[in-house]
Amino acid sequence: MLAEIVLTSPNKEVTQLVKKIRKELNVNVAIVETSFDSAVSMVKSILSQEPDRIRVIASGGATLELLRQELPSVHLVSIHPNEYDIVLALDQARMFGQEIALFHAGSENLPAIEKLCRVLGLEVQVYVYNSWKELEVQVVKARRNGSKVVLGVGEKILDLVKKEGLHYIPLTAGENTLRNALEWAKDIVEAESREKNKSKKESSTKGLVAKYCFNDIIHVNNKMSSLIKKAKKFASTDCTVLIRGESGTGKELLAQSMHNENKMRCKGPFVAVNCASLDDHLFKSELFGYTEGSFTGASKGGKPGLFELANGGTLFLDEIGKMKMEQQGNLLRVLQEKEVRRIGSDRIIPVDVRVIAASNEDLESLISKDLFREDLYFRLNVLKLEVPTLRERREDIPSQVAYFLHKFSDKYSKKIYSLPTFVLRKLSNVDWPGNSRQLEHFLERCVVLADDESDVPSIVMELLEEEFLETAFIGRSEGKPAEGQISVCISTLAEMNSEIVRRISAKAKLSNSELAMKLGISRPTLSKMLNYK
Repeated sequence: MLAEIVLTSPNKEVTQLVKKIRKELNVNVAIVETSFDSAVSMVKSILSQEPDRIRVIASGGATLELLRQELPSVHLVSIHPNEYDIVLALDQARMFGQEIALFHAGSENLPAIEKLCRVLGLEVQVYVYNSWKELEVQVVKARRNGSKVVLGVGEKILDLVKKEGLHYIPLTAGENTLRNALEWAKDIVEAESREKNKSKKESSTKGLVAKYCFNDIIHVNNKMSSLIKKAKKFASTDCTVLIRGESGTGKELLAQSMHNENKMRCKGPFVAVNCASLDDHLFKSELFGYTEGSFTGASKGGKPGLFELANGGTLFLDEIGKMKMEQQGNLLRVLQEKEVRRIGSDRIIPVDVRVIAASNEDLESLISKDLFREDLYFRLNVLKLEVPTLRERREDIPSQVAYFLHKFSDKYSKKIYSLPTFVLRKLSNVDWPGNSRQLEHFLERCVVLADDESDVPSIVMELLEEEFLETAFIGRSEGKPAEGQISVCISTLAEMNSEIVRRISAKAKLSNSELAMKLGISRPTLSKMLNYK
């Protein structure tokens, strides 16, 4: 089991004390016996082994300051000698004379030490350092200034002091100070653990969970298999992902699968939001949250935004291309800074969120029309997935049909589990512009209308005619078109559309008004298509 608390120790004496205390407190503490940049590197290495574990770092002096800069989102517990520790060290130093030099890493806790020196009537020269190089310079300076004894922390300073022929008194945190620091760190770990468990329960209650994994993606198509293989590799990272695909191709299914595949994120929430549905005026409050009374109508107690809700997990931004330009700027800022500020608050909240965005539009085309920010596009498009349409993987249709039939048979307490081969072939020849979602809804209607399996073929054919205008979009068989099918020569889209409409007009025997209504177009558009040359 990896440690939940990491403590930086300046010397062997402190290390031995910490080992004794951690055993008494029954707490798992990793000890890093070094300082400055070396300590920061080692702490980062420990954290990287299991990043999603709760962590508290206990440290002091300049090392603490460096850790604060490098790891702003990690809890830090400050370890400094208390008054008793300082008085004890100063009393020992007095035995070697009045020329005392005190070496202090960083400026934290320095005023308290200087105050004690004045109270004790001691003239102490204070030397502050923030790196090993500065320490070497300061020790030489202290000797030249006439100091006889040095107070400081760490094995490094001991070596330098001996080299300069000075006496050394260690100024380190005593057993009680270390015990208090570890007890405080332990309390933080336990409180964070309780909060994390509470968040998980709340996420489950609110439905902020990913239900699907890669095994739920029904396919036999090689292109789809390659896509899933790539998505699994992407899932193990924290990089932003941009998923491109037509409506109904399963972009959210892919996003949920990536969330559940990620060992760090799968325990956190999965928050999905449709960017097209975000109200322009309430966008910031939805994304960043707000405090109580920040605007008229604000909920009592305030409300967390989508980034806060997704903290520790994944935020799925669907239809990202529909987001307004101003909204895009706000989103870009959060992606860059990884922090949010609620409306009405001055408190900055760091967020740990993996963003997956999806679009059924060509974002590069939107960029050329000044409808989408190029900098946001590059920020989102770190990893890219292109989901194939259902018409590009027709061999997946039979297995999807079988799945949906079972799903809706169970839902409506019916026993419709299969279709005749000729019906499956017919369904496989359909273009399905709405992709798997359209196929799913189509089969649900079939199951609702059918009493048993024998009814399904006729119902399927009837609904196909309704949905696709007497199979104008079907007809994928080779050779001569069968009855009820239309075949046109490949040419421009306008010419093919015109030919299809003319042939339907010849067969349907409807007035122009009736035909326009059936095709879902206006009469002027119908007239243009019929007369296109």
